[in-house]
Amino acid sequence: MNTRLKIILLLCLFLVPATAIGFEVDNVLIDPAVDPIRLELAPEPEMKLDAAVAPNVVLTPFLLGSEIWPGYLVEYRYVKYVVAVSCGSETTLPCSPLYVADDSNMELTVRYVQSSDDTFKTAEGLRVGSLFSEVTRSIPESSLVFSGNGECVRLESGWLACFQKDDLALNPQTGLYRPGPNAKIYRFIKK
Repeated sequence: MNTRLKIILLLCLFLVPATAIGFEVDNVLIDPAVDPIRLELAPEPEMKLDAAVAPNVVLTPFLLGSEIWPGYLVEYRYVKYVVAVSCGSETTLPCSPLYVADDSNMELTVRYVQSSDDTFKTAEGLRVGSLFSEVTRSIPESSLVFSGNGECVRLESGWLACFQKDDLALNPQTGLYRPGPNAKIYRFIKK
């Protein structure tokens, strides 16, 4: 495939609605025809990735609609993950679409990892679908650290367990949104 066609396809990936070219999972747009890249190690932030192909995923890691990261669907031990990548020596910024269109010499660094795979399990024993009450069994409520608007909780394993916005309730004493006891985890993120 020539470079000009790759650039056009990648730009379309950023601009065309999800229903037109793929399917949307949480905050991720995945090309439905793509096979995951199989990894020999579990994906972790800051690891180098030798994908040898242009990114096949677009994601907004923390509900920031303006922060768009290219990435990959990867698999480790039959668990699927989505990883956001940076290019070159600047690991705090997403790759630009023009840079990643030339996939021959990319130096990729994983910046964010997330999974909503039903088979994924944290060191705490939590999975997609686990209740907030299960989180508070492994971490005392006084030690909970929330991110964003209260939709994610930091686990000791380094993962963030995230809940749907609809499962958050406003605590009148604190003025903060927090998951209710029956709120279910719908994805895990590590940065």
